[in-house]
Amino acid sequence: MVLVGAAVIGVIFERIAYRPLKGADGPTYFAATLAAAVVIRNIGLKIWGPYALPFQEPFGLNMITLGGVRIRPQDLLIVAVVIVLSLLLYFFFYRTRTGKIMRAMSQDRPTAQLLGVRVLSMGTLTFIMASMMGALAGVLVAPIYFVSLDMGFTLGLKAFIATIIGAWGSLPGAIIGGLIIGVVETFGAVYISSVYKDVFAFALLIVFLIIRPQGIFGEKIADKV
Repeated sequence: MVLVGAAVIGVIFERIAYRPLKGADGPTYFAATLAAAVVIRNIGLKIWGPYALPFQEPFGLNMITLGGVRIRPQDLLIVAVVIVLSLLLYFFFYRTRTGKIMRAMSQDRPTAQLLGVRVLSMGTLTFIMASMMGALAGVLVAPIYFVSLDMGFTLGLKAFIATIIGAWGSLPGAIIGGLIIGVVETFGAVYISSVYKDVFAFALLIVFLIIRPQGIFGEKIADKV
């Protein structure tokens, strides 16, 4: 039911905040997305209130010990789901006709439309998939962070950083970028201070923007003279 509800919200968002801006530039879409996020947040505030709510932990308080390290079963579940979902997405985008069409449309929407691609339908499908994956991510992390209106802000921001580090449009790049951020934050918290754990991710972003702004898997494009 959660995924179905997320899909419906994705369709509504696409029809109201995205489709009417057909042909607009990037900053306009970004502003519309922020506006829609504020509206959705305030609707949630009106329905559930401002306080964090507990989410049932499926594994209870049990811990698993691996090599002297205690790990929550929920963390292992998240890793397993991410691996499976990444493989499915890779297969979808690189091995299916619909996935290839979506990739082509993201690179050159006008040309894809001239070639007969139903860009509006593909856009709706994109929002449905994104909304469902966002809902699934929320369900997976809710037992760890509780359910609140801002539970996804920091995680979403770090996902954005991981995408920049890995390279825009690269699924393997996003995964590698996320792993790098996790390792840097963990070692930074252990050997420096856990107080500055979130700072390490932003510091890493600044370093990449200086030395490799196109990301790990991105190709450097020469400027036209």
